[in-house]
Amino acid sequence: MNFKNLLPAAALALLAAGCNNVDFKKTRGGMPYKLYTKGGAKVKTGDVVKIHFTQKLNDSVLQSTYATGPIYFDITGQSTPYDVTEIFPMIHKNDSVVAVQVVDSLVKRIPDGQMPPGFKKGDKITTTFKVLNVFPNREAARADETAEREKRFQGDAKVQTQLKQDIATLSALLQQQGIQAQKTPSGTFVQVLSPGAGPAVKKGDFVSIRYRGTTMDGKEFDSNMDTTGAQAKPPLQFPVGEGQMIKGFDEAVLLLKKGDRARIWIPSSLAYGANSPSPAIAPNSNLQFELVVTDVTDKAAMPQARPGAGAGGHSADDGHGH
Repeated sequence: MNFKNLLPAAALALLAAGCNNVDFKKTRGGMPYKLYTKGGAKVKTGDVVKIHFTQKLNDSVLQSTYATGPIYFDITGQSTPYDVTEIFPMIHKNDSVVAVQVVDSLVKRIPDGQMPPGFKKGDKITTTFKVLNVFPNREAARADETAEREKRFQGDAKVQTQLKQDIATLSALLQQQGIQAQKTPSGTFVQVLSPGAGPAVKKGDFVSIRYRGTTMDGKEFDSNMDTTGAQAKPPLQFPVGEGQMIKGFDEAVLLLKKGDRARIWIPSSLAYGANSPSPAIAPNSNLQFELVVTDVTDKAAMPQARPGAGAGGHSADDGHGH
């Protein structure tokens, strides 16, 4: 990941004296930085670091993780000159870093040497980040990331209010239609139409799914049910319980087994909420899927083309992190 530049307000005072402050050092690539170390475990190649960061262009915030949740970054031992990655070999758990990049110096490293839109000579990009934790491998980091998502989900009062409304709406609809469905812990409704004879899905399994997704008025927004025609798509494949799918879809699959054909109804707060990834899905839309679990295994299958976000895949901009 290339941290193009971020920073939290608390660090601004530290920069008042500018990049010429004697407390700042420079990386091999010439980028000024200041490291506040707490003496924790040093980061090494193969680790995954959990980081909060903020990035500013002069006084304007470009991006920040403080509203969306921390990021997890693999330490590969590789770095880019005049980039925050140059500092990673020096950091420890609980360290804080302030780094400053002058736009003029960045432009010199661009092949065509053109100033990007929105930038001008003399601009400074300031990135501050805090190392929250260090994990020895991706599996440990993934477990922590799942816990972080759940904490944010449970703590979002607006989302929880919408969820209660969604569940009440879907519950009333299913009752009116005489449909008996099992409910997941968070509130997705699952009806098995035709049971399979294969193994039950469990967290960490890799599943292959055929699906058809529709809005509540029956309009299809995505499907891979066609296996032979011109629109044929491969099965949807993903590891269960790792946040690669929207929360409601992920939880529903855990109630199924290989060979099951089912229908699921997902409350909007367990789908895309107010941040729909597609014009075909209105904000705060409850969704329904028909799906077939075609395979369950403990190993990843060969990579397949991913379907659109409407298929239940997690969108980085969906606002939920599920």
